[in-house]
Amino acid sequence: MISQYYNLRRRIALWRTAQKPSMVYPLSPGKVRALFVMTGLMGDTIMSIPAIMAFRDNYPDAKITALATSKSQELLSMVPAIDDFMVCDHSPFPLNPSKIFMAKELEQEIKARNFDIAIVLLGDDFVPMLTRVGIPIRVGVNENIFRPLLTHSYSIGSPRTWGPRARLSSIMAIGGRIPPPESQHPTLKAPHAMIRSRAHAKLKNAGINLREPFVVLHPFGRKKHQWMPPGMAVALVYQIQQKLGMKPLIVGDSMEQASGLLGLIQPSTPYLVGNLSVPELAAVMKRAKLVISTDSGPMHLAGALGVPTIGVFRAIRTEHANRYPSVRAIWSDGMGCNMCDWNRCQVNPCRQLKAIRVEDIINAAQDMD
Repeated sequence: MISQYYNLRRRIALWRTAQKPSMVYPLSPGKVRALFVMTGLMGDTIMSIPAIMAFRDNYPDAKITALATSKSQELLSMVPAIDDFMVCDHSPFPLNPSKIFMAKELEQEIKARNFDIAIVLLGDDFVPMLTRVGIPIRVGVNENIFRPLLTHSYSIGSPRTWGPRARLSSIMAIGGRIPPPESQHPTLKAPHAMIRSRAHAKLKNAGINLREPFVVLHPFGRKKHQWMPPGMAVALVYQIQQKLGMKPLIVGDSMEQASGLLGLIQPSTPYLVGNLSVPELAAVMKRAKLVISTDSGPMHLAGALGVPTIGVFRAIRTEHANRYPSVRAIWSDGMGCNMCDWNRCQVNPCRQLKAIRVEDIINAAQDMD
C-alpha cells in the first residue's frame, strides 16, 4: 500500500513539475558548478565514482558538489574530485511532516547554489526538485518516469547488470570524454593518516596485532539472502586460523545484525561490528592480508581499494564478479534455483550460498597468497 502511494506521489510530481524549454547551451570550460546526485547504496555508489572522475577530467576547474546520504558521504569523502557535500537521508517525496519540511529546505539550498548542471547517478526521484529550482542542464537515466524533465539522458539498461560503463554514459551524454575500457573500473585511494590512526587503534582494541597478518571476514549483506549461512561463517573463522595461519576479523554494520553469529563462534574471535565508519573500514581492509566477503558493499569497497578479496556470490547473481582485478569470485555452479529471483531468495539461508564449500574458499585464498 505504501509503495502504491509513493508511486502515485511520483506521478503527481511529474504532472505538477513544469517542463523546461528544450534549448540547452553547452557547458563553458570554466568554473562549472556541478551537482552529482549520489544517494544510493555502497556498491552502486562505488561503481558510479568513475563518472565523477571523468567529469573532473573534462572540467578540471569545476566545483563539484555531491548530494549524498550520510553513509555515502562517508564513502565519497575518499574521492578527491568532490569539493563539497549536501546530505539528505530522506526521500524527496517524504510522508513524515518533519521530513517534508526538510525536503523543502533542501530544495531552497539547492536553488541558492545556482548549479549549472545536475547529473543524477543514483537518486532519480530528485529530478522534479532539480527541475523546479531551475538547474539548466539536467542529466539522468532514460529508464525512469522523470525522463521528460531531463535535458540530457543516458541508458543504464537492466538494473541487474549495469556497472561503471553505464554511469560513464552520463558524461558522454553532455559531450564529455571517458577513459578507455581498461581504466573504467572503480578505484579508491587509501584513507588519510588520521583515519588510518583511528582504525589501527580500533584494531588493537579488538585484539589484532598489527605486526601479524589478518583476514577481514564480512559474512553479512544488506538483505538476509546475501548473508553467508551461519555454518559457513563459523567454519571460515576456524579454517582461516587453521589453514591460513591468520587471525579472522569479523566486520559488520550493526551488533543487531551480527549478534546471532557472534554467539556461535569462539569468544576470543576479534570483531569490529557497528563501530567503523566507511573510511575506517577501508583503512582496516588496506591493512589486512585478505578480505573474504559476500556480494555486498564491503566487497565493492575492498575491490575498489585493490585489496586481495574473495567474493562469495549467489550463482544467480554474478554480474559484478569481474568488476575488480583484485577480486576472485566463488559460487556454486551445480546449484540451480527456480524458486528465487536475482534480487531475492525464497529460502533462508540461500541454497546457492549454502552449496559453496568452505574448502573452495580457503583454497582460493591460498592461491591468492
